[in-house]
Amino acid sequence: MTDIKTKKYLPKILSIFKKIFQIILYIPIQTIFIHFAIIGIIDGIYKGMGKSKKLGISFTSCRALQYRWFMHYFNTRPDSLSVAFTKKFPFESHFGMWATFGALIISQRLFGLTIMLGKVDEPGEETLVSMVGRRLLIFDRIMEKYVDEMEQIVIPGAGFDLIALHFTKGKKVKVFELDQVKTINVKVETLRKTGVKHDWITYIPVDYSNESWNDKLLEAGFDKTKKTLFLWQSVSLFLEDNIVKETLWKMADLCVDGSVIAQDFYSKAYIFR
Repeated sequence: MTDIKTKKYLPKILSIFKKIFQIILYIPIQTIFIHFAIIGIIDGIYKGMGKSKKLGISFTSCRALQYRWFMHYFNTRPDSLSVAFTKKFPFESHFGMWATFGALIISQRLFGLTIMLGKVDEPGEETLVSMVGRRLLIFDRIMEKYVDEMEQIVIPGAGFDLIALHFTKGKKVKVFELDQVKTINVKVETLRKTGVKHDWITYIPVDYSNESWNDKLLEAGFDKTKKTLFLWQSVSLFLEDNIVKETLWKMADLCVDGSVIAQDFYSKAYIFR
């Protein structure tokens, strides 16, 4: 009986000791980074919250880009494109991110220390932190699955995520991204500074308070007779129910048979569990 209990609990005990050993190794590395981290946090807060607020850009629109950065450096999903974009992006500090999380990144690569950021849990085991990575990977898979089947891809509220650039380069598909005027302008300007080609994507700035997004889409060359993938990620949770329903009806009205609308939903049971 003792041997059975030992075999049962030994892996957990070893795991605990391994984690303690990793933390002991991590502490001196973080000590080296601590002064840089303080400067990096200040720079990150100024750019991410102060500067974006000053220019009227939603901080939440930067979140997907930020998590792509985490996933790249924590070896969850390679994304050199998002890293290059971040270096030129006015509302994020590449230095600040490295200064703040560099010790953790180095510790993971040297001796396997893991944290929640950049981690992707198994479906059904996500937390409010790790679910961002799972959501991004799900939309990646949707894009991979349909990019060669569709004639058009529309991404409403695209923010600063570069999923379209990542998956549609060299593909025979028309791509439209829609967002607030200031968001689109900053995104296109940052891509220009980064030197990333993006001429196959049509960026549509929309003043949602005075303009109809679907009318703007049609004016930009959207064809209602072609199979379309609508990729509506991490937007509807910030909207009222009636606006979400109205938007989905408008999307459906623009779709022909074979089109797909991909949207994420969050239940109250998940949020408050």
